[in-house]
Amino acid sequence: MGVCVLSLNFTYNSKRGGVFAPDYQIVPYPSPIMRRQALQDIMKHIGIMGKGTKYIEIGYGSGIFTYEFYHMGFDVYGYELSESAYETANKIFNTDKQRLNLKHKLTDEDNEAYDLLGAYEVLEHCEDDAGVLREWSKLLRKGGYLLLSVPARMKNFGLRDKWAGHIRRYEKAELVTLLQAQGFELIELISYGFPLPKLMEWAIKILVDKPHLKRLDNLNSDTAHKTSVSGIEREEEFRFNRVFPYRLFVIFGKIQRLFYNTDLGIGYVVVVRK
Repeated sequence: MGVCVLSLNFTYNSKRGGVFAPDYQIVPYPSPIMRRQALQDIMKHIGIMGKGTKYIEIGYGSGIFTYEFYHMGFDVYGYELSESAYETANKIFNTDKQRLNLKHKLTDEDNEAYDLLGAYEVLEHCEDDAGVLREWSKLLRKGGYLLLSVPARMKNFGLRDKWAGHIRRYEKAELVTLLQAQGFELIELISYGFPLPKLMEWAIKILVDKPHLKRLDNLNSDTAHKTSVSGIEREEEFRFNRVFPYRLFVIFGKIQRLFYNTDLGIGYVVVVRK
């Protein structure tokens, strides 16, 4: 079944979408399941998998994707600015600190130390995204890879973006130009999340966002606060997704492969080389 019970705090099920930590209201829901599949697919094209590869994730939130790379055998490090996210992730993944090191600070020792850097739904929070990319590049060894995901298309910008502290969504050509301008070589870019999450996104905007998000204090708070909680506050998704079969999401994660080369999805996954 792909189930592996790893601690009192969470279970990991590779067949059903990854990490389950219900006590922290963390269960796989459609967008991360689709993103997870897209990341797995794009990783096959860069040829660095497994033991001895040093991986760092920036802005890991609850740590669900960070754990994926640990599960694949990478030596995993994570950097998280949010104190609440840092504390939550460390409570959940209190295992094997030698290979799963969730940091709260970066030091000079991190410069040019990593083979792969991941940042998922982070760049859209950054005012100076070009400057942030240059800082991330410093953490990579020459020839190292940057793997990231961002939400797609400004015309889709809405209440959920505002709630999460997003400054922007990205156009495909704009994202490629931005990365190349910072000296990265494009390896691959795919559009993920079509058709199921795209259809659900429309439904959620009508049924959940407008009646619920407008009432949240977080919607009117400053961007820094929104960003700090966006990776760990999942109450609505937790309640919503308990009624849906995870296998359905996993199946659609594979169906979305048919649309990777379109611009129909909810976001982009891209890998570039330093």
